Amino acid sequence: EDVFNWGAGILRKGIELGYIESEEGFKIKLPFYSKYKELEILNKDIDWTLYREGKDQYKEEKEFLEKKEKYEIIDQESYSYYKKHYKNVSKFFQIKSSWTNLCLNFPIQSCASFQSKLACLNLFKEIKKNNDLWKVRISNFIYDELQEKRKNELLPKYQPIVENCMRDAANFYINNDKEITMSCTANLGNSWYDTK
Repeated sequence: EDVFNWGAGILRKGIELGYIESEEGFKIKLPFYSKYKELEILNKDIDWTLYREGKDQYKEEKEFLEKKEKYEIIDQESYSYYKKHYKNVSKFFQIKSSWTNLCLNFPIQSCASFQSKLACLNLFKEIKKNNDLWKVRISNFIYDELQEKRKNELLPKYQPIVENCMRDAANFYINNDKEITMSCTANLGNSWYDTK
């Protein structure tokens, strides 16, 4: 629940500004922002009670038609009101819904991206400091996984170094007062598949 409240706060701020900002200050524009603002104005004066009544009738009519039965509209005013406004209302909430996912994902994924890059940088510094350039190579970085190759005799030395680099980079971006820390494990194998 806390994550969704956090995401809702980011959404409110994003709607106000027209973009979402990551922890590092990178901004991503909200897609269809001008269309959303236009629809927001159009939907501002909607009578939601009348709209819902018309929507209920529309759903009932659809169910009857699927059964090939005749349906008689009870309240023509609310039914017509719903039919008049549903496209704008629907588009408005589709855009807002897509932004909700964006507000939850973008700040987290951008922070994870920075954590991974920092871990890679820290590992490179360790390799250089230990004078192991070309003996240990960072060969691939996929999402939150780092793949490095080294001579077998360097395995006991670099397994804890890789773990420390990943953990320290992750913890660098955790801003909390609850003493939460990240953990990681360096798995070994002859191929990426073997480490799974």
